[in-house]
This record gives sequence, C-alpha cells and structure tokens, in this order.
Amino acid sequence: MTPMPYQITNNTVMLVVDGEPHEIDSTQPNYEKLRAAVLAGDWDTVREHLTVEQAITDWTFGAFTVQNNSIYYNGEVLPAPFSQRVLKMVGKGEDPKPLMRAAERLEDNPSYRSRNQTFDFLMRNQGIPFTDDGFILFYKGVRNNFRDVHSGKFDNSPGQKLSMKRNRVSDDPTVACHFGFHVGARSYAATFGQGKTVICKVDPADIVCVPNDSSQQKVRVCAYEVVGLDNGKLLPDTTMDVDVEAPTPAVEPERAATADEPLVAVVAKHTDGSPLEEGETAPKAYADNSQAVTLPLTGTAWDKYNLLNSLELLEMPLRGGIDKYARFNCLIVGASKMRGGKIAVIDAILKARGYANPAEDEEVPAHIKALLTNG
Repeated sequence: MTPMPYQITNNTVMLVVDGEPHEIDSTQPNYEKLRAAVLAGDWDTVREHLTVEQAITDWTFGAFTVQNNSIYYNGEVLPAPFSQRVLKMVGKGEDPKPLMRAAERLEDNPSYRSRNQTFDFLMRNQGIPFTDDGFILFYKGVRNNFRDVHSGKFDNSPGQKLSMKRNRVSDDPTVACHFGFHVGARSYAATFGQGKTVICKVDPADIVCVPNDSSQQKVRVCAYEVVGLDNGKLLPDTTMDVDVEAPTPAVEPERAATADEPLVAVVAKHTDGSPLEEGETAPKAYADNSQAVTLPLTGTAWDKYNLLNSLELLEMPLRGGIDKYARFNCLIVGASKMRGGKIAVIDAILKARGYANPAEDEEVPAHIKALLTNG
C-alpha cells in the first residue's frame, strides 16, 4: 500500500487518508496503536486504528462492536444513550471498560424489564458512576446512627454488606414503597434520609426494579455494599475507583452497646496500643453484633487529623493529607475529586463529624466560616 503523508509530534499524529486529514492526540484511546503503526509503515493497520470505533472493538476483544455510532454486545444493540455515553468517554480518552463490564453484568440480570429500566435510570440521573469491576455507585439516605429510615433494623455503616432473596423484593414499578432495599440518585437519597447519606455499591444483576415515582430516581435492589459517606457533592458521571483499603479498626470495645445508646466513644486503643485521646471515637458493635460507626475513626495513619479544627485543617496539604484523612477516618467517598477543592473537602469532613452546618464550629474564624458555608 502507498505510504500516507503524516507528521508526528510528541503528543499528536497527523496524517492524510484518502485525501482526508486526521489528527489524533495522546488523550485518545487509539493514539498509541496508531502511532506505532505509522512509525512501522504498516498502512493496513493504520486504517484499523484510525477511528474510536475500532479502538472500542480492540479494547473489548470483539465482544462489543460499533456500527453507525451504535454499540452492540454479542450482536445485540445496546440502548442509544448508553452507546453515546461510551463513545463520548472514548473520544475524551477515558477508558469505557467499566461501563462495558456493567453492561455485561446487566446481562446476568434475569429480568428483561429491570435491564431496560436500569439503562433508563442511568441516562436520566447524574452523579451515578461505574466502578472498575462494573458495579454501580448509588446513594442511600439513612438515620444519623446509619440505620435504615423505614424500620431502623438494617445497619448501613460503611463496610456493611446487605442482601435478601431476590424473590422477596417487589418488582412492580407502579408501587412506590414496597419490599426491598432502596438506593437511588443523590437528589432522592438526600431528601429521604434523616441525617446521613451513604454511597452504596450495587451489582447491576441485583437491580430488581426502578419505581415510576420520584421521577424514576430510586431503585429497588436485593443486595448492596456500603462503601462510604456522601461527600456533599455529586460523584462523577463516568467512572470512579472505590477499591481502596478499608480503615484499620481499633481493638474490640470492652462491652457491646445497645441499639438505643447514643453513638459515643467507648474505651478502646489504637492498633499500635496507644490509648485514645479525649474526643476520639472508634467503631463499636451493637448487641446483635452488627456494627455502628462514629466519626472520625481511629486506628489509622491519619489519626493526627482527628483533633484539628477547620482552620488547622485548612493549613494541611490536600493531596496525601486531608483527602486521605477524609477517606480513611471520615469514610467520605471521592474527596480527592470534589469540586471546590480543599474548602469543599473540609466542609464534608465537618459534616461527617456531626456539624449540621460548618459555621457551627465555634473555633473557626468568621472569614473561614463564610468560605465553608458559601464556598
């Protein structure tokens, strides 16, 4: 084949194919293979890697294909909004494999209606990211003690895994409140909860129903895992990694607390054997052996931040400091990606510690209160 006119810079490949110019930069998924093919003079391969569509097919080993801007899974076309979302990610150089894995998991959902409802929900609602293993992150409103709002029986402390038999969950979308666990969009969860909002990781195969009420902002599921606290902002619309090491727990408390006791610190030690300082708290067990959590946690490398007030936190570095503390001691998901930077993260930390309003922290100077409240 006749060589194609081209020019390669540090981050761009420019070439002319059949009289049409193309420019592919290093943020695009087909860049590396295209660049290698051009440098090798393999012009047949250049054509194969010229488009994003071919890059998707290569990424997924052929299980997914692209035709006329529609994505097919094993020969079956996926809903148009899903295809558009994937193509948009690929065009930005973002890896769409988590979305692909979610689509594969959704194929294991035994309900035709649930499968289609899930695609509709994902396209309607913002801030619903996919994890690398193809699970979906939803929000759930809970009580201040992390118990469910309806019955108060189910503990939704971060780290808990809850499940029930699928055939015990209502699959009728015309009934608003019915049997099953409910998760959903942030706008729904934040108004339904009574104090806290947690982030739940759900296998698409465990989605049973998307009720018609609440503008289709909630979902009934048969299983989920609580992975952290809401960070006060919407999570990303695309993908998010929550596969991080869980906080190291303190040693077991000397006695179990009952379900009606306030969530206060009990006598415990750090994992290194040092005693708790005044004001520090630790995870503890209810009488039924389920877990309740008070924040901030202890027994992690970030305990030194537990007693810092807002002004002192503001002086600490965000990366590798406050963001780690927010994750491991305050169980806040996505702190490092929050819009608003350090101010937003500190705001979320204060709320996790129990301040309904950041300005209630009396030790914070007035100008900092204003930033935290209005920023």
